[in-house]
Amino acid sequence: MKAHGAPELWSPQKRKPTNNGWGFVVRMQHKTVYAHGVLPDGFLRRFVTRRAFIYMMEILAAVMAVYVRHELPKYFILFVDNQAGNRPFKKGWYPHFEYVKSELNISDPISRHDTTEAAKAGWSEMKIDTNGLLETLESFSQDPSGSITDLLSQLTTF
Repeated sequence: MKAHGAPELWSPQKRKPTNNGWGFVVRMQHKTVYAHGVLPDGFLRRFVTRRAFIYMMEILAAVMAVYVRHELPKYFILFVDNQAGNRPFKKGWYPHFEYVKSELNISDPISRHDTTEAAKAGWSEMKIDTNGLLETLESFSQDPSGSITDLLSQLTTF
């Protein structure tokens, strides 16, 4: 065992299913909406061998917000609480992404399925069917030889 408590050898195949969650909050002119969900264990297994799998989950929350863009205004600001994950989004694309510390991120409790504050504030919950998106991303992760352009065009058809 290393000093920080992480096992030196870890077998993703032998691990137990992971509790996880993603969530986002979008504030618009007259309302605030939020969504949250869990990633299926089979999908997570594609990423757990990489040390940065939490990074993937945090970025996926931002992707989910873009995924439902047809229900959002054309321009909006999305706050990401992962600096490394915020980097790719900053390159000439909208919506606008900004970094915010986790403890200040209003979507942090949402990603843990705690909607207490959202209910008190009168926010509306969005239900999102993520099956098509996750299947596309999982397929791409198995064979990343395809072009990013093709991946993005598939993602925009949902």
